[in-house]
Amino acid sequence: RLFRRCNGKIWLTGGYSYGEYFHQLWSSEDGINWIEELSNTPFNSRYQSELTVHDGKMLLVAGYTPETGYENDVWSTEDGINWTIANDEAKFTPRYGHEVISHDDRIVISGGHSNDGYDENDVWSSENGSAWTDLTNESTFSNRRHHHVIYFHNKVFIIGGRYKNDIWSSTDGLKWNLETSDAAFSERLLSQAVKFRNKLWLIAGYLGEKGD
Repeated sequence: RLFRRCNGKIWLTGGYSYGEYFHQLWSSEDGINWIEELSNTPFNSRYQSELTVHDGKMLLVAGYTPETGYENDVWSTEDGINWTIANDEAKFTPRYGHEVISHDDRIVISGGHSNDGYDENDVWSSENGSAWTDLTNESTFSNRRHHHVIYFHNKVFIIGGRYKNDIWSSTDGLKWNLETSDAAFSERLLSQAVKFRNKLWLIAGYLGEKGD
């Protein structure tokens, strides 16, 4: 996701449409009226990167850029305008289609499609976006990209992904438990999960055909 709420605003950056990659930065206080804060961000235009908010800062993590390909860089900002590089080459492999959340005083990245040509099933964590620790072990979830990660009822849930409809959960990011291998919703990627009225809601996504 390339949008986040931070400092009372919704922030949007990057993306891809009809052969064009974007690197503008936009903000909105109400989701209706938008202001272009930066016409040219200090980081490359990119596709399927991730934004998260952690310790009062907004961070942009990895993604694909037309200039250099797969990235594993991390950028941070306190105001959305002035960005600094936290790590120009983090320990995890360059990737896109991953998920990043802030949980339990850590930034956590999971899965994605890496520059080795495979979908990953690794988990990495960082306290500041600079130094990263590999949390992957034998009990991790299956390889995936374009999944969704969300914290709910004292667990971190991994939901679906590229042509998947399974659900995994963890209390610590180390040991993962398969909640179901075949949820009620159909296999899909690029869906969104949100918390509302003490429930998890899954919204939309792309079905396509397996192998696409």
